Amino acid sequence: MCDRVKGVSPGDEVIVPSNTYIATWLAVSQCGATPVPVEPVEATFNIDPARIEAAITPATRMILTVHLYGQPADLEPILAIARKHGCACWRTPPRRTARATRGATTVLMVTR
Repeated sequence: MCDRVKGVSPGDEVIVPSNTYIATWLAVSQCGATPVPVEPVEATFNIDPARIEAAITPATRMILTVHLYGQPADLEPILAIARKHGCACWRTPPRRTARATRGATTVLMVTR
């Protein structure tokens, strides 16, 4: 992942879901960045957009979303927060399947 994440360097911070597989956090650490966990929405187990903004600091470079259990993260507010703070938003998992949501196709991770 590190070679594909543009703009994330050692010392940077990346917002990550607290409820995710450890490889998500390890990929951020391997880049030399610090993972900053954000708690999930209880109903979906996905990162809570309402809690992201409080976790952002001047060192934040990216918000990393993970779609869990066949439910897409709520990307509209997450993307708005990323734009507001000049952060990138990583949102395409390596193995995926499509699911329609709000008239758009969302990419979801498939694990075995």
